[in-house]
Amino acid sequence: MMASCKAVVFLPLAVLLALGIPATAVAQNAQNAKLRPADSILANGQVYTEKGAPSWAQAVAVRGEKIIAVGDDAGILKLRGPATKALDAGGKLVLPGFVDGHIHFMKGSISLGQANFDGAKNPAEIQHILREYANKHPGNGWILGGGWNYAMFGEENLPNKKYLDELFPNRKRGQ
Repeated sequence: MMASCKAVVFLPLAVLLALGIPATAVAQNAQNAKLRPADSILANGQVYTEKGAPSWAQAVAVRGEKIIAVGDDAGILKLRGPATKALDAGGKLVLPGFVDGHIHFMKGSISLGQANFDGAKNPAEIQHILREYANKHPGNGWILGGGWNYAMFGEENLPNKKYLDELFPNRKRGQ
């Protein structure tokens, strides 16, 4: 029984190849038929792939957080299911995500022992973070920190020592 199943699979492949249909097209369609539908499809775009030749495509299929296929609209749209969210790129340029996941090792290491202002939305939140840091690190040593957003300081555009003076009138700090 297994042998006859294999013969049925190979016979259409041989017929398609004899008709001049490229093996890659046959393999692509067979692979697409086995795939679960994509969660999202972006079609009708100018997709730059950065991968070999050709480095351009029309559409992208995504499942979960992974790109599962890149190709022409017809091929990618075969991965559309009833719950697939389809987006029309309108012929616009689509580029790979630009992700910069690096750290400057020494600065990053040193910053782990400093006050971290990431996410603070205003000077009062920075003061709260400083107060907590000072309680955990008593004494008169300098308090170092970073990660603030300049926009939170409004017209001043930069942190002002008045925010530190309110909290630490007797603690050493840069002027």
